[in-house]
Amino acid sequence: MPLAIFIRPPPPPLPEGFVYPKELPSITEQSKWETGFYRFRDEGEGFKSQVEYFNCGIVNWRGDDWLITRRRAEQSGPPGRNTIVAWKLVDNQPQRDYPVLIRPVFSGENWEDPRITVVDGKLLLSWCNFRWNSLAHQCVGYLTDRWFVPYVVRPEYGRNGSHLL
Repeated sequence: MPLAIFIRPPPPPLPEGFVYPKELPSITEQSKWETGFYRFRDEGEGFKSQVEYFNCGIVNWRGDDWLITRRRAEQSGPPGRNTIVAWKLVDNQPQRDYPVLIRPVFSGENWEDPRITVVDGKLLLSWCNFRWNSLAHQCVGYLTDRWFVPYVVRPEYGRNGSHLL
């Protein structure tokens, strides 16, 4: 049987204006707006857990600024547990946290990467929903004043299905 040799084709040319990441300035220097990093009270290492916040959205609602974040808490192993938390900002600092409550359909569901906007005076939240070893999909829903999503919309478009399976 003859020996088959696979030759990798050359990579496509880089787009015009491409800059290698090592040559980019810090993310805090790439915006014309004031930027920085928040420090959350439970962030970092704790007893059998490590908590981190990222992939946030920000909105002004009823005269207050709100930061909506993904909260990842690693309980035992790399996957962790992802939830969504709203933070009221006072003097541009997160003060009190409000967990966003979304009723799960399956055990082990995770919610992450929130985006938020105000529509007709109400908060409209979108997020990614998944559980480990399942497909992920996008969801959207209005929030109540108590940070609860009473009805989850699972838009069917492209490969975004009506549920995780």
